[in-house]
Amino acid sequence: MTYQTLIIEDDPMVLYINQHYLEKVPGFSFAGSATTFDDGLHLLTNQSFDLVLVDVHLISGNGFDLVKSIRQQGLDVDIIMITAANESQDIQEMLRYGVVDYILKPFKFERFQESLLQFAERNQRLTEQSHLSQKTFDELYNNLATVSPLPIELEKGLTHQTLEMILDALEKLPPSFTINDLSQSVELSHVSIRKYIKYLEEQKIISSSIEYGTIGRPNTFYRKVT
Repeated sequence: MTYQTLIIEDDPMVLYINQHYLEKVPGFSFAGSATTFDDGLHLLTNQSFDLVLVDVHLISGNGFDLVKSIRQQGLDVDIIMITAANESQDIQEMLRYGVVDYILKPFKFERFQESLLQFAERNQRLTEQSHLSQKTFDELYNNLATVSPLPIELEKGLTHQTLEMILDALEKLPPSFTINDLSQSVELSHVSIRKYIKYLEEQKIISSSIEYGTIGRPNTFYRKVT
């Protein structure tokens, strides 16, 4: 079975990364995205999805209210929260509304992968078995099911850990930045940073432009693609 997955996220860069991660996990297919409460609810009401990944902070509305609306309307979809919102009261409330996992930003691919594989494992075993033993139930709902990590492939010379560090640093920089700005946020050489910036440009996550000043060499500025 392939799980049709909707991503609701307002940041284009984070949306791309989540989609990229999703497509690396066998059995899951990216089926669409939304950046607002209204667009997300419209898609969920008019199309069929197996899983929705929801951020809290949206362009309009918020993910908490969206989860409540999904449950109030009785929509048949499972929910995983992916957000920086880490207040215990909010997390507790979302668990009461039946979210199957709560992933806090920033997170590593392995955590994301584990969540999806455990979701798939639970659903497969619930589909295959008409009755569950207590042992099986405990395995499924106490995250005791074994999942095998899968490798994520990037271009040669790039690592997932460093890419995450770069992306995290970009979130803290102003909309327009230079290589020098980024180098002050991460402990990497300019040569290494340029490799990752080139990769992000190729993936259309950021764009570049050359600006000429009155004195000295021109500067290359980078911006997130919106």
